[in-house]
Amino acid sequence: MRSWPGKIVLFLFSAAFGYAGYGLLDTSFLLYKDKETYENRQFERITGVPDHVEYDNHDTGPRFISDLDFSGQIIDVHYLQITQDYYEANLSGKTLDIQYLPHSHFAVNVDVHGD
Repeated sequence: MRSWPGKIVLFLFSAAFGYAGYGLLDTSFLLYKDKETYENRQFERITGVPDHVEYDNHDTGPRFISDLDFSGQIIDVHYLQITQDYYEANLSGKTLDIQYLPHSHFAVNVDVHGD
């Protein structure tokens, strides 16, 4: 029989693995639902100035924007690899026009509105 510290470690490992697996399955399912939208290029659009900008937490290299919040609607822009420096110099405080996938809320394109 295992010791109780071993059981705790096993439980924590299993919980972390289960949580990561759930996140992967959830994202995969949302992207699957977005497949037809992406292929037909029928993206959702939001226009406005973000209320909040979330950055990733890299210790080395440039920081990238991960999420933009528009009155509670979170758009994931991490995969567009917009650096903090670029955002602050070119996009901060401006009205943005963002095309995104409707189920996963992954951004496909970010432009300054009116450009």
